[in-house]
Amino acid sequence: MAAIDQGKLSIGRVLALSWSVFARRWLSFGGMLLIGGLLAGAAIVMLFFGCILVIEAMPSGGGGFNFTDSQTVVMFATLFAMAVAGLAIQQIGGAAITFGTVQLLRGQEAGFGRCLGHGFSVMLPVAGTAAAVALIVGLPILAFVFLGSMVSEDLFFVAPLLAPLLGCPFLVAVPVVAMERSGAGQALARSVRLTRGSYFRVLGLLLLLAVAFVAVTALFGFASDVLWDLSVLISIAAILAVGTFAAILAAVLYVELRRVTEGFGAEEIAKLFD
Repeated sequence: MAAIDQGKLSIGRVLALSWSVFARRWLSFGGMLLIGGLLAGAAIVMLFFGCILVIEAMPSGGGGFNFTDSQTVVMFATLFAMAVAGLAIQQIGGAAITFGTVQLLRGQEAGFGRCLGHGFSVMLPVAGTAAAVALIVGLPILAFVFLGSMVSEDLFFVAPLLAPLLGCPFLVAVPVVAMERSGAGQALARSVRLTRGSYFRVLGLLLLLAVAFVAVTALFGFASDVLWDLSVLISIAAILAVGTFAAILAAVLYVELRRVTEGFGAEEIAKLFD
């Protein structure tokens, strides 16, 4: 399809659409995110206890924290498996929300089961893409943190500034995978292309949301202090609310970036899965 100039990305439009979707589907979308988190947590717990059982069945290294080489290998392998499983399964909720959001933008609500089914179907490529973005953004930040501890403390202040600058081009990489079923490399390149012409607008949106999320977190933190007995539930509610809105926003931004760069809207995107 030839590129069609549909104007500039509107931050106000993205926020308005995101809030509209959130207000309409916050409960079901939050439930999808919760299911993904619970499944990821269950997988991590099972791997952890499985590791303990395997280590206890192996020859001992002398008791206490004296582990044999074989036991150490099992522990590191389990930690790696826990990280991979947790990251992969957690993406189910985000991919499901992306699919449901795009469907809603075209005027057709996808059911809870259909959204979750889509999330399961793209779980692995979405997890790979999310991991790639985390490495691209995280490694330079860790490098500056390390330099700050070794060279100059002033470098510590560079790290938080790098996060939005590096993350901005890849903000819609996960929605690309969720909706287009592309590989991680293709999704990263596609996200860069979609955001290139709207980089500073996307960056402004990202910074605006960061401020809003800090305010929301502080508000929920204050509520936890006042209602101490409900602090755990309030914390879970805060995480689900922020995570759900962030997933919706990424999906809306993906649709809007396709609209302004390609003249391709939610209707055309969703038809790919009809």
